[in-house]
Amino acid sequence: MFDLPAGMIGFGKYFVETVSTLAYVENNNLRYGSAAAYSIILFVYIVFVAFLFVRLLGADVVGDDEVRAIADQRKRQKAAAELAQLNRPQRDGKYWAGLIAGIVGMGFIILYCVLPFYWMVVSSLRLPSDGFSTDFLPNPASVENYIAVFAPQNMFGSALVNSLIV
Repeated sequence: MFDLPAGMIGFGKYFVETVSTLAYVENNNLRYGSAAAYSIILFVYIVFVAFLFVRLLGADVVGDDEVRAIADQRKRQKAAAELAQLNRPQRDGKYWAGLIAGIVGMGFIILYCVLPFYWMVVSSLRLPSDGFSTDFLPNPASVENYIAVFAPQNMFGSALVNSLIV
């Protein structure tokens, strides 16, 4: 969504900006709050379009053959689980250490994936003058960045339409 109009025509010419290019320009101008607001709106927009594509247009994400194969596999897994319950081995310290290490590792991976999104939300809710703040919560919380995004001079509506076209 970013490279096509920017590469073919360039920024600021003929109103070809997409939401991602607006976020990029805001970020380069060190306006992190409004850049984060654009990014969150773009994320919600992509989720909405994906939902429409999958649900309303009848996109076949998982084919019928795959659904039957998954159901058969679940039946086999259930039978295997019942058999394994009968032949249950004793669990030693190695097992518990591996289980705890796996859970801690997954926790770090989840934090690694969720914290940037959290930081983007927090940055978008800060005052525009607090762009370089490192507080974990915006104090005070503000929607000024979202108001700036939807301001008429930012051409957000045409950027949203361009994002849909691209």
